[in-house]
Amino acid sequence: IKAFVTTPTSKKAKVLDYQGQRSAKAIVDYAKSLIPNRVKRVTSKKALAKFMDASPDLPHVLIFSKGKGSKAPGPSLRALSARFDTKVLLGEARKDDKAIV
Repeated sequence: IKAFVTTPTSKKAKVLDYQGQRSAKAIVDYAKSLIPNRVKRVTSKKALAKFMDASPDLPHVLIFSKGKGSKAPGPSLRALSARFDTKVLLGEARKDDKAIV
């Protein structure tokens, strides 16, 4: 592959022109980095209570994942949280969050 056709992306009405490497991995990583993270991390009973009390007018969905550590949620979960931002509150508890799991 000698070249990739790239399309400018926008974030909050600001056009971003991709200036990174022209490899498929680099372009995919760039696209993933643009997905906003609106997932609430739930790591303790106190955080769970705060999550459940937040936005009482919205349904709450708590995802239990196999993820570890403080790494950000994956792109699929972040995309869901961004897409349904005003419709549902999305939280994540990971398998190493022993106080919750």
